[in-house]
Amino acid sequence: MDCPWKKLKPYSKNFMIMNYVSKLKRTFNLTSKETKDVYNTIQLGFSFKEFTYEDVEYCNNEIEAIEGLKYNTKSREWFIVNTPRKVYKPKKTTVTRRFNQAIDKFLREHMSRRLIL
Repeated sequence: MDCPWKKLKPYSKNFMIMNYVSKLKRTFNLTSKETKDVYNTIQLGFSFKEFTYEDVEYCNNEIEAIEGLKYNTKSREWFIVNTPRKVYKPKKTTVTRRFNQAIDKFLREHMSRRLIL
């Protein structure tokens, strides 16, 4: 499965994230609460667009690293150092609809005046 991260199915991503979290648990000797915290931190990072597909390094169905995910050994807490990326969406304009409505109104009024005269 050597396709880009963003093309993977959600269940594949979750499976890979869970495996990555279990690898972190073994590496840092995390408690079950700390393990849940790191999993939730990763999920929230993706939800709030602090992690993107570009931040995930994986090979052979295994996440090697997530760029921006850091661990404080003194407080034993996980945190995200990436800033959320803004997704710019073009604003939908209703100008064309309003313009068409104005033309329709003009034509209705103009046609009704012709019929009356």
